[in-house]
Amino acid sequence: MDELDRINASRLDVADDPAAGRAVDDAWHDLLTSGHRNRRLRETVAALKRIVVHRYEYAFMEAGRDVERSVRQHAAVTKALRDGDLTAAAAAIEAHWASGAADVAAWLETEGTPTPGIT
Repeated sequence: MDELDRINASRLDVADDPAAGRAVDDAWHDLLTSGHRNRRLRETVAALKRIVVHRYEYAFMEAGRDVERSVRQHAAVTKALRDGDLTAAAAAIEAHWASGAADVAAWLETEGTPTPGIT
C-alpha cells in the first residue's frame, strides 16, 4: 500500500506533463492489479488500455485533466484496501473509472478526436 501511496503522490509532481502523468497513472494501476492471480485478465486489461484508452487519455490529459481528483480517487482505493474493505475498494475503483470515462466522453463531445499518432 505504501508504494501505491508513493506513486499516487508523485502524480501531482507531473501534473503539467501528459506523457509523464500517463506513465505515473499506468504505474499505479499496474501495481494495483499486479497481485491478481489471473494473468490473462491482467494482460487483457493492459492491452486494452494500451490499444484503446491511452489515445483518448493522452489527449484528455493534454487538455488539463483534473489531476487532484484522480489522486483523491486513487487514495480512496488504497485506503479501502489498507482497511481490508474489498467492497469499498471495488466501489472506489469503479467510481474512478466511471468518472474518467465520463470526463473523456464529455471532452470528446467538445474537443473532437484524440491526438493523431498517440497510441
